[in-house]
Parts: sequence; C-alpha cells; structure tokens
Amino acid sequence: MADEVSLDLDELRHLQGIAKRPRVLSLILSEIADLEKLSKASSTVPQTPIVPLAKVASVPALKYTTLATFSWDQDTDKVKIYVPLEGVQEEKIETSFKSSSFDIKFHDVQGKNYQFAI
Repeated sequence: MADEVSLDLDELRHLQGIAKRPRVLSLILSEIADLEKLSKASSTVPQTPIVPLAKVASVPALKYTTLATFSWDQDTDKVKIYVPLEGVQEEKIETSFKSSSFDIKFHDVQGKNYQFAI
C-alpha cells in the first residue's frame, strides 16, 4: 500500500505542474495533503482500506475566442500589457502566470469568453 500511495503522490505532483485552472489546482493540492498525511500515518498505524472519493461531475469545457491584438509598455522593472476589450468585469478575469509566460481569460464579456496568452 505504501508503494501505491507513493506512486499516487508522484503522479499528483506531476499533474500539479501542468494544471492551470485554480479549482483543479486546489483539488490536487488537497489530495496531495491527504495522501501525505496518510503516508505518515500508515508508517505508524496498521493499514486500513481507503474509500475512493466520489467523482466530481465534469463541467463542459468553455470555448474561448483568442485575442491577438495587444500593446505593451515597459521600464526597467516591469512590463504592462494592454489588451483592447470593452465590457470586462474584474471579477470575471482568470489569470495564470509562469516564469516565461502568462494566460489571461475573460469570462462572459458581452456573452463571449476570450483568451490571451504569451
């Protein structure tokens, strides 16, 4: 069982590195924490069977229109990206920043979803 938990942890950590959606990351991190606790507890307590988690209903994938027009401004310590899109509500913006790229999604802007990535 310890080998299975270790393999599950390795795979979840791999998935954590490629996951982009905040809810998915949260679910993965939660499961990693649970398995780490289980791994520590199983070394001191006799093993008990693990009950599988209930499946989460899949959400249909959203369709995005790609934004290709942008401008920028930069100085020595920061870069500002300007994307021309009207009617955006701040609470409906989803961002993902990595060391050399970023992805911005605008949800429900006049009934459409938009995505901009570099």
